[in-house]
Amino acid sequence: MFNKTSSERLPLLSEESNSYATAER
Repeated sequence: MFNKTSSERLPLLSEESNSYATAER
């Protein structure tokens, strides 16, 4: 759901997005 663009826009969210990606996978 989270694209690299999101992580680039919000580096802080990058960590949270990583958690989501791991949970989704």
